[in-house]
Amino acid sequence: MDKIKGRCQDKGIFIVEDAAQAMGVNYNGKLLGTIGDVGFFSLGRGKNITCGSGGIIVTNDDRIASAIDKRYSSLDTPQFGETIVEYFKMILLTVFIHPSLYWLPAGLPFLKLGETTFEKNFSVKKISGMKAGLLRNWQRRLEESNRIRKGNAEYICNVLGLDLWHKFPIPFIRLPLLVKNRQVRDMILIHSREKGMGINRMYPTPINEIQEIKAQFDGMIFPSARDIAECLVSLPTHQLLSDKDKARIFGYLKAQGPVIISHPLVSESSSYAH
Repeated sequence: MDKIKGRCQDKGIFIVEDAAQAMGVNYNGKLLGTIGDVGFFSLGRGKNITCGSGGIIVTNDDRIASAIDKRYSSLDTPQFGETIVEYFKMILLTVFIHPSLYWLPAGLPFLKLGETTFEKNFSVKKISGMKAGLLRNWQRRLEESNRIRKGNAEYICNVLGLDLWHKFPIPFIRLPLLVKNRQVRDMILIHSREKGMGINRMYPTPINEIQEIKAQFDGMIFPSARDIAECLVSLPTHQLLSDKDKARIFGYLKAQGPVIISHPLVSESSSYAH
């Protein structure tokens, strides 16, 4: 961010900071999402705090704030029926975020869990009163969520012998882990579904293979991106993980020791880092 700001500062270029998964995290004394000219956070399922969907936009620039306010004022408010549907979605989310129950929504294809899509046409509406109510006491809840996620990330790193926590002591939404190859990844995912461990693949494909935008990359290949997509899994860190869940998940992974390479942020000795 420091380098980007230095390059853009005198050129009239606005910096949009994607902090969707980093709410409440500090960098050099500044909250992520407030370093650029405008930042946004996600309130979608599985984030630091959630009301099911939606997000937050912040800015320190009056011109941007005016443009956002004008656009937001023109948006429709969700209808009563839409609000009721969202409420029941939140109830289901609260139930099925438990690792032992994740197999059920993961087995429903219409939910499209784990898929990467590039949608051009989708509705944008104001946040409903129901969702605003679900975010009551959000600051306290955010602090608690991040504290637990940090603790679970530290626990994962200690169990698996990863020298990550001292370099990146942050509240990971999900902790990504590189494994030896696609066959190992698939084996881990099968066991995860069978035993309700909540381990998922991180990306189904590299970006250049997303159907809606693949024409943008015609004739180009990105073998390293494909390697990462095929060998990356993610581990749950959320506050509903029980000690029993953690023992089951990380006991299994520890037993697979040789097939695990490392966390991608610190895999400098592996071929993936190059």
